[in-house]
Amino acid sequence: MMKFNGESIDATIKQESPNSITLAARGGGGLNTQYADGLFVILAVLWAHDAVIDCIEVTSRPAMKLPKRDRRVTVFADATSIPMTQIPEENIDKVRRAISKGVANHGRAPNAKGSGNGTKKITLYYTSNLPVDWSEYQGGES
Repeated sequence: MMKFNGESIDATIKQESPNSITLAARGGGGLNTQYADGLFVILAVLWAHDAVIDCIEVTSRPAMKLPKRDRRVTVFADATSIPMTQIPEENIDKVRRAISKGVANHGRAPNAKGSGNGTKKITLYYTSNLPVDWSEYQGGES
């Protein structure tokens, strides 16, 4: 569970290093049912901390068998990073949708049918001059 503005969100995050945060995949049996909300909160926190997202990787078990460069998610074709400071607050959800689309396309054949899975386990690597205390957003009621 995550918590944001006093409300519990059914999404699980884990800080893997001082400059990375992992969002667990949405799964069967009702796991992480609010994945999209969790990703939005992560982006809003990074925006509030003037962060730059250096890269996003799919970090699911199957993806971890791939070389690091092949785990990267393409979000915007012309950008290698996402400077949250340059994104207006009202566009955070557009960035969330673009990330989800990139995650859904990750590892798919070019001619694959359907929209893909945009709720895979991902890790966001970022830089920020302001420290992010992710423990503030972990917890909540189960």
